[in-house]
Amino acid sequence: MPDKPLVSAVVVVGACRSRSQKALDALTSQTLIDRMEVVVVDLAGEGCPDLTFPEGSPVVYIRKSPAVHWQEGRILGFQASLADVVAFSEEHAYPEPGWAEAVLEAHRAGDWPIVGYAILNANPESYWSRCGLMADYGRFTLPMRSGVKDSTSGNNIAFKRGFLIDMMREFGTYPFPDFILQERCAQMGLPLYVSAEAVTHHENFEDMRAFLMANFYYCHIMAGNRARFGGWSSGRRLLYCLATPWVATPLKTWRLGAALKGRPGLFREFILTLPVTILTYIVSSLGESLGYVHQLADAEKTFTLWEMNTPRKR
Repeated sequence: MPDKPLVSAVVVVGACRSRSQKALDALTSQTLIDRMEVVVVDLAGEGCPDLTFPEGSPVVYIRKSPAVHWQEGRILGFQASLADVVAFSEEHAYPEPGWAEAVLEAHRAGDWPIVGYAILNANPESYWSRCGLMADYGRFTLPMRSGVKDSTSGNNIAFKRGFLIDMMREFGTYPFPDFILQERCAQMGLPLYVSAEAVTHHENFEDMRAFLMANFYYCHIMAGNRARFGGWSSGRRLLYCLATPWVATPLKTWRLGAALKGRPGLFREFILTLPVTILTYIVSSLGESLGYVHQLADAEKTFTLWEMNTPRKR
């Protein structure tokens, strides 16, 4: 590996060791592995053994207390990385071998600060998993075309290092979730890009309660941070609190359906999963609405529990 890698893949892992190991195996099997690094931030408890990886692999392995929240782990991973392209991956996402190479090529192709990935379902045999993928990642599910978009996926996302450093200086930290940075890009007139060649397989919840809880807390934290980092007035917070339950669900549903036009197979799946998608958006809108005016105690701790330390497959 050269002194400075071309891509840094960052993944935060938790107590679910089998899927964390699978994620690490996918990252160390990249076609670009000799020109990249993999930064693993392990938040599992002391009773969990280290993950394993091939000897000589360019892996930076960091153990931290399980009391560290998921986003804090992502920040630690970014701070430990070296490359000019920093690609975040989840511990329940399994990139295809050419993923890192495609991420690098996409970043080199334009001035966009953010590149999103194309998503496939890692456990498509479950109806509930397909519902989860559609609600959270339907707009970025294959088949799709690469190109400039008005948004990308969250969590599974790659940044130009300089942009993320600038944003951390502006906000004082790397704000959670990535939507806040995407919104900032829109304000600055910066394009976003989604690569259809940077493919990752996302493992989704097969338990609806876990899925709904993760979405509730994700949007709850997003709302609070969006208002805090945006310096919103109390009046604006209250307005968004009152409007969100009525506006968010139809708006998200319309955007998802519009994005699937011309993709017949996915539009059919959209119709089949629509009741669960609507329920998901209703629950997440309630979490978001509350977040604008009040932050639940231990919200990030609870989100980390559902997101990383809860089984996804039955």
